[in-house]
Amino acid sequence: PKALRPLPYPVPSNRVDLLRGYLNIEPEHWPMLAAWVVAALNARGPYPILVLAGEQGTAKSTTMRVLKSLIDPSAAALRGQPNEVRDLMIGASNSWLMAFDNVSVVHPDVSDALCTISTGGGYAKRALFTDDGELLIDVTRPVALNGIGDVVTRPDLMDRCILIIPPLIPDSQRRDETAFWQAFEQDRPLILGAFLTALSVALRELPNVKLQQLPRMADFAKLAVAAETALKTDGALTFLEAYQVNRDEATEAVIESSPLGDKLRDLVLINGSWEGTATQLLAALNEKATDSERRAKNWPAAPNRLKTPLQRLAPSLRKVGVGVEYDRKRESSKIVLTRLSDSEWRN
Repeated sequence: PKALRPLPYPVPSNRVDLLRGYLNIEPEHWPMLAAWVVAALNARGPYPILVLAGEQGTAKSTTMRVLKSLIDPSAAALRGQPNEVRDLMIGASNSWLMAFDNVSVVHPDVSDALCTISTGGGYAKRALFTDDGELLIDVTRPVALNGIGDVVTRPDLMDRCILIIPPLIPDSQRRDETAFWQAFEQDRPLILGAFLTALSVALRELPNVKLQQLPRMADFAKLAVAAETALKTDGALTFLEAYQVNRDEATEAVIESSPLGDKLRDLVLINGSWEGTATQLLAALNEKATDSERRAKNWPAAPNRLKTPLQRLAPSLRKVGVGVEYDRKRESSKIVLTRLSDSEWRN
């Protein structure tokens, strides 16, 4: 592609820690981000989606430019918010790392397409100016995006994400941009060499990795554990420890960003269980919601519109101790919400 720029010739190195000096992240997020870089350099996915969510002044865009320059240099390092699935898929077919800057909201159809790009899948649409021609794209790509606030709200997309919240940078610690990029260009061959070495270690050790429990994005998790000896830094959490904490934080973010999530959790955790029809459940939720919440576009306007958001939320609710089941044995189908024991929801 015309926008493609060359990678530096990698210098053999074990200095993966050099990258940390160019990223504004907390120490506990380093194991996940380092693993994400290794995965993004691998020719085979699936690839988790990196999400940087934080306030202005946390160097989110700079962090993404660094990662893009390291993995997939391009004349246009960062893209604008994706709004059309077709444009998203064409962009994925013409680049390796998709990096989206200042995303405010991910539209539902784009969210589904990002899930497809992350774990693999095809896209087909009638080719322009034809009657029977098809545009066929089948890609699996690493993706990174940033924004302020709750950028990702749909549970199925968040389940594929690594969520990182960068800390605010004090004015006294800000760096001159010209000097920053000059230093990075000097270190880039060493950093690339170190991460390619980590990837080679991961590919060598991958057949020996046996996890007691497979988390979401299991192939990525296994690759990350296989690379751990090449990525480990003093005092850092292990990858699986950091990943579990991040999964919990992502689940909480999904629940809090959903207009239904907190209400459903409160309904069960206060009473221990709840059972009733969709009509009764919507009435109970309406009682707990404010006027502005009930008027929101994503609030179900009728009982028959409650099923889909409830099914989307069910995996996240289960991770915070709320079970969702459907009892269809009686004359009227009922929804059963139960408070799960610690052993049930933690496993």
